[in-house]
Amino acid sequence: MALWLAVLGTVFNVFLFAGVALVQHPPDLNWSAYLAIHYQGISTMMLPLFVIILCSLVHDLEHRNGHWELLQTSPVAPGALYLSKWIFMLQLFVVAHIVFVLGLLGTGFALGWLIDDFIALRQKPDWSELLQLIGLTIASVLGILSVHHWLSLAFSRFIVPLTIGILGFVVTLLLQNGGWDYLWLLPYAPPLEYVRYWEQLPQPTWLGVYSGIWVSFGYGALALIGGYFWFLRRW
Repeated sequence: MALWLAVLGTVFNVFLFAGVALVQHPPDLNWSAYLAIHYQGISTMMLPLFVIILCSLVHDLEHRNGHWELLQTSPVAPGALYLSKWIFMLQLFVVAHIVFVLGLLGTGFALGWLIDDFIALRQKPDWSELLQLIGLTIASVLGILSVHHWLSLAFSRFIVPLTIGILGFVVTLLLQNGGWDYLWLLPYAPPLEYVRYWEQLPQPTWLGVYSGIWVSFGYGALALIGGYFWFLRRW
């Protein structure tokens, strides 16, 4: 299910936002605007909900089939199992995101050559801008990934970490709409804030990077280490 979510969800989003660009039909659509349509769209549809659901699905498979009990009898160190599961989920997200980028590039070039109003899309995009966007988008979900890796391990019922994630996401959205100044301190905020407003670089910043990205690194490291020691004790 996690793999199908990554594949089908990515393909669906690629065609959905290409359709949005086609329907809106903005004059002289360039690559920066085309990227904005896609990334602003996934800031709520795929980030962070995609990561929350991904973690819940991956761990539900292990809980539901009793795989954790079976793995306890294996000669593999528990720390290696814990880290490999986190790495697998990160890889799945990264691959899905790369497929998303390849898809938006493909649809963008197609629209550029098929529609005269989109002639600007026949040019090459700003690769440095795109690479930065990819890297910081991945960095923005590290906190959520580590937190929900731990939560999905701690609760064997699929609905519990999923509910916590959805509530956290909804609260973050409400605080964002209310203009709360310290939104960047929440683990669910970085993908919403950075990805949605990446062209204007949301405030506050540190070393030229949105502070929420650094917070995401912090949550990612703390939750990964805390979950690691919790997993060793539980094992």
